[in-house]
Amino acid sequence: MKLKTSVGGRAEERPRRRWPLVLLVILIPIAIVLYFWYTTARLPTAPWKPTGALVANGNQQTQNNASNQEGGDPIPAAQDWGDRKEGVYTFLICGTDEDKTRTDTIMVASLDIKNDTLGLISIPRDTYSPSAKRSVKKINGAYNKQDMNIVLDEVAVLIGFRPDYWVLVDYDGFVELIDEIGGVDYELPYDIIAKTGMHQPYNVNLPKGMHHLNGEDALKVARFRKNYAQQDLTRASVQQGLLKAVAKKMLTPASLAKIPQLKDVVTKNVQSDLTWWYMVNFATELAQVNLDTAVTAGVLPTKSKDIKGGAYQILDEEAALQMLNDTVNPHIAPLTKDNITAN
Repeated sequence: MKLKTSVGGRAEERPRRRWPLVLLVILIPIAIVLYFWYTTARLPTAPWKPTGALVANGNQQTQNNASNQEGGDPIPAAQDWGDRKEGVYTFLICGTDEDKTRTDTIMVASLDIKNDTLGLISIPRDTYSPSAKRSVKKINGAYNKQDMNIVLDEVAVLIGFRPDYWVLVDYDGFVELIDEIGGVDYELPYDIIAKTGMHQPYNVNLPKGMHHLNGEDALKVARFRKNYAQQDLTRASVQQGLLKAVAKKMLTPASLAKIPQLKDVVTKNVQSDLTWWYMVNFATELAQVNLDTAVTAGVLPTKSKDIKGGAYQILDEEAALQMLNDTVNPHIAPLTKDNITAN
């Protein structure tokens, strides 16, 4: 019923208040989104609370990312030699080469959601993999378009534990992802300048200093190693800096507003044993980490060695153990020489 009021002796209709209806129209979709987020975007089963679904086999587990009985969450392979730190998740992050046969970028990350810290190490692609069953025993050849479990197993022998989850990105996906978030700002620590030639498949002219990189340029930065004194070792360090810059950009409100578009890019170009919503929830945890002050990163220490005519990087056990324990070890007890194998 319309209410009337008298103004100057004349009756006028007063408009009906519609704000409660408008408020409901706004709040109902928000409530639906929040409910969906709460029921789908939780973290996977805690790796520091292994279940009976996993069967121990030496220092490794024979089942990785099996499903628990409650909800089909991926369960990481917890090692049986020591208790895990509560709140710590580990990840193997790999990027394939242009042929998508080798993982020329290999990183291990450790995310501590209790203390809001991140550990990150890069494994040089020419690192000798003692458990490899191929003639060229470089760690970057472990994938070869096969099974990431092979990469996980070989990495575990080097670093003393099997990462909980894995992510594999190809060149096309990396370029598309950077372009989707509008490029990334990154201060290059070195000149990246070279012309096309042997072992240099593209022209690049990016002097040392701050740059706004599109997808193609970011890929050139990630791949470049030609003029570095330590080539792959320096490249790994540059890649870590670039990855931090990308993470910062992806966690901005503008990028988070593009989650539907980013989902299309990720599901098309990224392989992982994590669902999209698990990735989103881990991203929200990563957003709590100060990427300038709460990240400990390094390149796994190695020594050059010629093996049967091949140039390899052999794990420097003492230095590697120090770095692993300082950055990514998810166990309460420190790693020792009994946990890793160099050759």
